[in-house]
Amino acid sequence: MPAATLDAFLNSYLGDPPDERRSAVVATIRQLTQAATKVRNAINQGALGSAFAGIRGA
Repeated sequence: MPAATLDAFLNSYLGDPPDERRSAVVATIRQLTQAATKVRNAINQGALGSAFAGIRGA
């Protein structure tokens, strides 16, 4: 069964016991996802949020 979330996948990717390289990869991906979430929140809260919320015609 595939991992249902990114976090679950990253936990399975680490292995047991986790090695140094895989731990670094997981830490980097988690930092990138946190940064992407902050960018998304900034867009949604600012003027760009309403600009991106427009409805497209079919």
